[in-house]
Amino acid sequence: PDGYIVNVGQEDGQGYCECPTCAADRALYATSGYWVRFMNRLIGDIEQWKQENCPDRYLIYATFAYGGTSAPPVKQDDNGNYSVIHESCVPHKKLYMKITLGACGTHSMFDETCEKNTKVRVTYDGWHAITDRFMTWDYAANYINYLPFFNDIDHIQSSYEFYKQQGVINIFSEMNSGGSTTGFGWLRLYLRAKCMWDVNQDIETLIDNFFANYYKDTAIYMREVFDMFRSHQKTLALEGGYHISSITYLDTKIWPRNIVDQAKELIEKALELCDTMEDQDTASKLRPRIEEELVCVELLQLYFYKEYGYDMNDYDAFIDKFEQKTIEMNISRFREHETMAKFLASLRV
Repeated sequence: PDGYIVNVGQEDGQGYCECPTCAADRALYATSGYWVRFMNRLIGDIEQWKQENCPDRYLIYATFAYGGTSAPPVKQDDNGNYSVIHESCVPHKKLYMKITLGACGTHSMFDETCEKNTKVRVTYDGWHAITDRFMTWDYAANYINYLPFFNDIDHIQSSYEFYKQQGVINIFSEMNSGGSTTGFGWLRLYLRAKCMWDVNQDIETLIDNFFANYYKDTAIYMREVFDMFRSHQKTLALEGGYHISSITYLDTKIWPRNIVDQAKELIEKALELCDTMEDQDTASKLRPRIEEELVCVELLQLYFYKEYGYDMNDYDAFIDKFEQKTIEMNISRFREHETMAKFLASLRV
């Protein structure tokens, strides 16, 4: 009863009516214009009903600019100026366009050398020609492999700064779809939460605060793991031209054995420190946080077991031990459309 945002949006893999009339409308107005015209009519009908039945109720409306509806219903002249294809494609004054595009997590939103982020900026430019009302749905996970650390750290602050500049009033950040764990996921969630409230936050200061308070005495080891992962992936981005979209799949270039093995040693040292802490109440809180990072690293060891040259005589036992951990920690998803149980079963074939 207290809700005021009415979202009407297409699902993944959406399709549209192929009758001659609808096909002609999409050709004339573009798919986004076809959809905006539908939304405008729908909102007009709801607003008329509301005026008659609950005139004091406040409602605004949102719809996705996503997939086929991402490109705005505009045309561009030789000088680069945009204009609407047809006046009927201008969004209703109460309609917010929820821009849903996958930006590049490796680079700043303002990096003009990044093609993916440039595409996002250009899309907003086009929509700005016909509306100033925006929401956004952005992506903050590696949907191909949930557990390994997803390095979007240097993208987070700039993305919220960009959304604020665009006049975005509502943000949904999609992290793991159905997954419960990802490498340094709580850090990345913390950074997003802080920057959502203040886009001028200093990321490095926030990272320092997080490690000091979340890992406490064990931060010395956990911070080294994080810095090692982040530094290696930033080097790849600078020297190899990697974008987050091109490092989605697990690759030994991103996860060489020496880095993964060293990370595990450091995490195990953090756990050993918990065992010797005088304050065992604090240690009991820290262990699950550290063990969550350990299982993310062990997934990499399991995935690259043969490539890393580990002793294959221990392979089945390692799978069994890893599986038991994931069950106890309720880590049910390997990736977006595959359970952890299915993935582990495939290793045993």
